[in-house]
Parts: sequence; structure tokens; C-alpha cells
Amino acid sequence: MKRLVFPILMVGVALLAQTAPAQNKKVDDAKKSLQTLNDFVGTWNGDAKTEGLKKDSWVESLEWGWKFTKDDAWMVLKFKDSKSFKSGDMRYNAEKMLYQANLVDLKDQKLLYEGKLDKDTFVLERTDDKTKEVHRLRINVAGDGVFLNLASAKKSAGKTLFTPEYKVNFKMEGAAFAKEKKQECIVSGGLGTGAVTYKGQTYYICCSGCRDAFNENPEVYVKAWEAKKKK
Repeated sequence: MKRLVFPILMVGVALLAQTAPAQNKKVDDAKKSLQTLNDFVGTWNGDAKTEGLKKDSWVESLEWGWKFTKDDAWMVLKFKDSKSFKSGDMRYNAEKMLYQANLVDLKDQKLLYEGKLDKDTFVLERTDDKTKEVHRLRINVAGDGVFLNLASAKKSAGKTLFTPEYKVNFKMEGAAFAKEKKQECIVSGGLGTGAVTYKGQTYYICCSGCRDAFNENPEVYVKAWEAKKKK
């Protein structure tokens, strides 16, 4: 039996060598497919108000960031004091060529929104299975990435026009209009708003998900960063 140990170990190492690149490629592909949404990453504080006859106003916040595992990457959304959603995740469906947002409402229901990025505006829609109403979210950044606007509207079954429901005007936490040098996130390639250190060097990250990914395996990201700078 002892003679079999070494061959078995070698087979295991070979299998790991074969699966690791595939897993890394999956993470890279998932990250690349969502990098166009990097402008939305950050912590946003907003003033919200309903539109139409019933007037209401409130304040809410939105945290938009990255989440990484060994074999996948996606974006996460965390709402605070929203009157519509609690949380959600954002992925890209390559077959449909659509972004997909699974948002959790205040009743803990998962609602699937799908859509595309049209220039600087992100448009997501879902159709209610029972009422056949179409619900739309339009999201865009403005003011050189300082502001984020979210507008909700719905369209009744058989109708052609959307009725506005509410809108939220967000401002990125800690952002300013000063034209400072923009740092790049070492993990996602987005706007670096926070800093991490490794072996005496400072690197920038855009969200807590990227910070956690960097701290878990800094050598990988530093090596890729150095290679990128040499190109």
C-alpha cells in the first residue's frame, strides 16, 4: 500500500494543476464582464422622494461593491433605509448578453431584474408574474462619479408608457469635486477610494470585497499589478 501513496499524491497534484487555471479564468471572465459597472462601486448616501400625487421623502444609502471566491466573482448591493430593497447581487449572463440583478425586497422576495448599460445609464427591468406590470430601474452616475441617480418607474400590462414612482439622488461618501489624481483599485480596476499595505507598499482598493480579496492573497494581486505596470 505504501508504494501507492506517491503515485496517488502525484495524480492529486496534477488534477489541481488542471483545475486551478480554469477556476482563475472563470474569476477573470466574471470580473471582466462586470468591470464596466465599476463607476457604481462605492458607498452612496441619498435623498429620495416619490413622484406623482402621493408625496413622500426620506434618506437612504446604498453600498455597491465586489465579492470574490476562489472560483467566481460578482457584485453585491446593500441598501439601508430603502423603501424598496434590502440587498442584492449583480452578475452578467453571457448567453443572454444581459446584466442580471437579483434584488431582495422588504418582504424578502427575490426579484430578478435584467438589462443593459446604455452609454452611461444602466437600465434594468422585470415583469411581475401575476400583474404583468413591468418595473424599471434607471441608474446613472454624474458629476465625474460624485453623484449617482436612481429612478424607479412601472408600466401596466398592455400600456406603452412608464409611470414614475420614485427617485433617489445619491452622493458618494467622502467624494469631493477637487480634481485629484485618481487611484486604481488593484483588484477590480475601479476607482481606488481606500488603501491597503503589503510589505511596506501602499495599494488602493474600491470596496470591502476587494480589500478582503487582497488581504487573503496579496501576492497574486501585487504580481499581476506589477506585470500590468510594465506593459
